Amino acid sequence: MLRFSFFITLLLIFGIGCKNDVKQKKHTPVLEKKEPKLLQSEIKNQEIILGSYINTYFVTPNPTNTDIQFTVIKKDSCTQAFLQNRGISNIILAPTQITDNEFITNILGQNKYGKSRIIFDTKVIQPIGDLYYALPVNRMTNQTPQYESLTTILKRAAHSSSHTTIFLGSGDYGSFTLSNNKNLTLVPMLEATPTFTNIQISNCTNITLQGLTVSSINPKGKRSYYIEIDSSSSKISIKNCLIQAANKTESWEPLDWANKAANGIYSFGSNCLFQQNLIRNIHHGIETKGN
Repeated sequence: MLRFSFFITLLLIFGIGCKNDVKQKKHTPVLEKKEPKLLQSEIKNQEIILGSYINTYFVTPNPTNTDIQFTVIKKDSCTQAFLQNRGISNIILAPTQITDNEFITNILGQNKYGKSRIIFDTKVIQPIGDLYYALPVNRMTNQTPQYESLTTILKRAAHSSSHTTIFLGSGDYGSFTLSNNKNLTLVPMLEATPTFTNIQISNCTNITLQGLTVSSINPKGKRSYYIEIDSSSSKISIKNCLIQAANKTESWEPLDWANKAANGIYSFGSNCLFQQNLIRNIHHGIETKGN
C-alpha cells in the first residue's frame, strides 16, 4: 500500500510538471526580427496662389541610413513638381493655370525595408484683391519699374479697404516688422526665394505668410525669435516656410548654439495657424501663448 501511494505521488508530481511545461511552451512568445518601418510625415491639403508656388516639406526618419528613393507617382498636368531626395525632403509645386478641382499629389518613398506613401490634395486659387510686386531696396533699379519696396507697399495696403496680395522677388529683406496691417498675403513669385532675418507681427489681423525663408546666424540667444506675433494680432497664418538658424550645423560648438540660434515661432496671437513649415536648427520650435 505504501509503495502504491509513493507511485501515485510520483505520477502526480510528474504530471503537474508536464502540464506546467506545456503551458510555458504554449505562452512563450516567438521573437521575430523586426526591421525598421519606413515612416513619412503627413501632409495636409493645401492651396497655391497662381503666380506663386509652394514648397512642401516632409520628414522621413531613416535610422538605418539606407538610401530612400522618392518618386512622384501622380500630379496634375498643369503643375511642375521638383522633388528633393534627402532625409528631410521637399516637393515644390508650381502651377501654371487654375484647376477646376483640387489635384492629387502622390509621393512614394521606398527603401529595402518597405514602402510608404504621402497623398494630399492641392487647390490652385486666384490671387485676390490688390496685387503688388516687391523687391528688396538694394535690388531695385531703373530696369525694375514694376517693383516697389515692401515698406512702400505695406504703407499703401494699411489704408486699403480690400485684401492685398504681395508677390515677393528674390533677395534679403532683412529684419522686418508688420504693424497695423490687415487682410494681407505675402508669397514668393515663381522661382523666387525671398529671405528674412526675422519677422515681427504687431496689431495685425488676417495675415498669411507662405513660402518664405526666415534665417539668420547673427547673435541671437534663447530670448530671440525668427517669427514673433504679439497679443493684439489674430488670424495669422504661417505656411510652407523654412525657419532656421542655418542649413548646416554639424561643426557648431555649444557656444555657437547659444549665440547663433534663436527660437522658431513665438505667438501671443489668437486663432493662428502654423502649417507645413520646416523649423530646424533652433532652440525651440513653436511656442504659443494665445488662444
